[in-house]
Amino acid sequence: MPEQRQQKAQSIQVAGLSCFYQRQRRKTLRILVDERGDVWIACPWYLPEFFLRRAVEERLSWIHRRREEVLASRQTHRHMLQHLGLTYRVERRIHAGRARVVLEEDQTLCLYLPEHATPTEEDRLLERWQRRELQRLLPDLIARWESRLGVEVAEWRIRQMRTRWGTCNTVARRLWFRLALVEQPLDCIDYVVAHECAHLRERGHNARFYDLLDAHLPNRRELERALRRG
Repeated sequence: MPEQRQQKAQSIQVAGLSCFYQRQRRKTLRILVDERGDVWIACPWYLPEFFLRRAVEERLSWIHRRREEVLASRQTHRHMLQHLGLTYRVERRIHAGRARVVLEEDQTLCLYLPEHATPTEEDRLLERWQRRELQRLLPDLIARWESRLGVEVAEWRIRQMRTRWGTCNTVARRLWFRLALVEQPLDCIDYVVAHECAHLRERGHNARFYDLLDAHLPNRRELERALRRG
């Protein structure tokens, strides 16, 4: 999606719950719980704060339920990891040499770490590995969609994002991709690349934009549903 003017994140307290909100150029309000269990609100510029509070209050049951699911998943994450749509069992192996990640054939992901490595060091090792994996995949996908859509990407980057799988700066012709995208199946990653490249032809999410995507990806809606579930 195209990069949007947005406000620096602020926070409010609702029923003892800290919620972060960010005003953006959008028409609807969206509430989500990120992978850390934090509550985020993406909302239009014109909505007053009391409206945000009311929206959170109306969805408190869902928010608490979703936070429980996410926090439980964080515990499981130390034992299991999604990579390109597959679930891998995580094994930690003490190793005196350089810390590294190795994918085994039996869908085991091995972390070779020093004996006294901390959970934070494990997380950083996995993040660096995921970033390299996504960096390995993206160039060919971008080149393919540049050719198919007749566009040119000036540069692309990867970063942590909470509410989007990707963004496109149409002026700079720069694409950003969410690091967690590497956990999705390859056809979903391919769709996100196609979606962002298509913005270099059609900036907004209008009928022409979706007609362009549908012409190349007849299963677009199915892929979008899969990404929403992810």
